[in-house]
Amino acid sequence: MFALTVCAFLPALANEFVDWDDDVNFLRNVHYRGFGAEQLRWMFTTFYVGHYMPLTWLSCALDHAVWGMDPRGYHLTNLLLHAATAVLLYGALRALLRVAAPTASVRAGALAAAAGALSWSLHPLRVESVAWATERRDVLAGLLVVGALRAYVARFGARFGPNGAARGAYGLALLLFGLSLFAKTAAVALPLVLLLLDAWPLRRLGRAALVEKLPFLALTALGVVLAWRGQVESTTALVTLDDYPLSRRLAQAGWSVAFYVQKTLLPVGLSPFYWLDRGLDPLSAPFVVRGALALAATCAALALRRRAPLFAVAWFGYLLLVAPFVGLTQAGMQSAADRYAYFAALPFAGVGAWAALRLGARPAGAAAVVVVLAALGALSFRQTTFWRDSATLWTRVVDVDPAHAVGLHRRGVALHRVGRYAEAVEAYERSLELRPGRDDTNARYDLSLSRLALGEVAEARDELARVLAADPTHPGALRVWTDVALDAGRPGDAVAAWEDALAAAPRDASVRRGLGSVLLREGRWAEAERHLRFAVEEEPGSAEGWTGLGVCLAEQGRSAEAAEALRRALDARPDHDPARRAAERYGLGVPPGPVRSPGPAGTTGSGGAE
Repeated sequence: MFALTVCAFLPALANEFVDWDDDVNFLRNVHYRGFGAEQLRWMFTTFYVGHYMPLTWLSCALDHAVWGMDPRGYHLTNLLLHAATAVLLYGALRALLRVAAPTASVRAGALAAAAGALSWSLHPLRVESVAWATERRDVLAGLLVVGALRAYVARFGARFGPNGAARGAYGLALLLFGLSLFAKTAAVALPLVLLLLDAWPLRRLGRAALVEKLPFLALTALGVVLAWRGQVESTTALVTLDDYPLSRRLAQAGWSVAFYVQKTLLPVGLSPFYWLDRGLDPLSAPFVVRGALALAATCAALALRRRAPLFAVAWFGYLLLVAPFVGLTQAGMQSAADRYAYFAALPFAGVGAWAALRLGARPAGAAAVVVVLAALGALSFRQTTFWRDSATLWTRVVDVDPAHAVGLHRRGVALHRVGRYAEAVEAYERSLELRPGRDDTNARYDLSLSRLALGEVAEARDELARVLAADPTHPGALRVWTDVALDAGRPGDAVAAWEDALAAAPRDASVRRGLGSVLLREGRWAEAERHLRFAVEEEPGSAEGWTGLGVCLAEQGRSAEAAEALRRALDARPDHDPARRAAERYGLGVPPGPVRSPGPAGTTGSGGAE
């Protein structure tokens, strides 16, 4: 069980960190790197990138302690957690089968439980959660949730097994469920799923079972509060009703319910990013047909709840677990995500176990089960390779959906990063064709960088001009435009661009710094000083601002004032090399500045992204 699951996802050990949240969570985030007081405080108080997950951060800190920034170690931990979850799921299914099919032999029940667990763990819908380092929260929470399920079944299904009641299993189930919410608040509906199991196959639904769920439900309420606060307070990803009205959310919900079932039954065409087009008509065929199928399955489950309790329990369990991810509270640009099925598909493992128990009685049926599991493992092995690096990831997104504008843009970025500039230009241009005049400034800016790398300076200037016309304060475009203009001997163009930015944002300290720097390079000391002084008054903790002001004052021969400005720069950032180099260049005796701890691994201790 464990070994088969590991083998199916083995290519993950060759995967890199990808430029889709891995860069934010690991490469640019130093707060989790260590177990000091500052790091632990951050882990237990932050809602970084919209999640409260201190246990997940602790596990990542352990990875960093062992592996540093080697992505193989992080992927290995993900893989081991997922494989361990498969083993726990096997134990839960075996106990449930003893209740649901008491006449089945021990061997038949064990094999069927193994098949059910593998149908979940080997499924390619699991790849995103396992092969993406960022989704540590899925596999860690999954281990704890399935552990809670295993303990619960051991407690209340144990009377049907050979060992009698398991002492303390109820408390263990409650503990594990509570801990899972501190890894990821994804399975908040677990108490209701346990009630479904109480109805069938445990057949113990009653007042006592309801009372037993109260502590679980209290934890669920806590999980809902944490999840909501994370989305509302710590990210800008939550989509408003004005941007995405309720009618479309309801249509998407029906579509999503059917989508994950479809991909479970036919796991082909899987993509790391299914783009949400908010302009789609909720009455269009894809929404109506899938929504109707989801409604029909729900009605059938209700009608057949006595004659086919397995189907009813599995279907309603799936609905409960998938509900947080169907778009009613839409966050981000995705219409669906394979990772959302990590918990939601757990009830389908019970269906798989039941089917294997029935089919396994005959050689042909047993062979069919083996073939299906082998096919799932092979598909997962292949799907895992699509997460090897950023270029491969975004190429897969575009291969699945050639009109994926966001995927094309991100593919261009990844290709530029590895020096494939001509291919990057093609990707950017196609992305811009698909999104004319809408959210295209960043794509045009990135296109200008690739054109510059190819030596196409005039074309790059045209793209930068279009970016600045749409967004005069675009920081990257302003910097690159300045470099291009100065290299071409046209400093007036650079100054004009920064003056346009200043007109659009007169109190923006970064714009003031940029304009001051350009004027400084042109020897316009008085004008540069005026803007740089404004910048440090607005942002007195800016080392860059004080350094620029110090250089400006030194060029005017005002050494004492220059030394004081550079000292202020070093006081803000003791490791700011430009300030030290400026002090040496102008022969200013700037002291090294106060020695102080910059926080964990050089952070500011702000509890957020740098």
